[in-house]
Amino acid sequence: MIALETHPQGIIVPVKAQPGARRNGVAGEHAGALKVQVTQAPEDGKATDAVLELLA
Repeated sequence: MIALETHPQGIIVPVKAQPGARRNGVAGEHAGALKVQVTQAPEDGKATDAVLELLA
């Protein structure tokens, strides 16, 4: 189960990102976090930007 937390501006969703994956997408749950896979490499914030784009 994903451990959501309440926040005055909404909710906090813990995310486990896997950069360098074969495809972009949500892969389920891992250790209480939403597991997200992105194809971008973890360089210069590219993977972070890809995760934000995917979840937006």
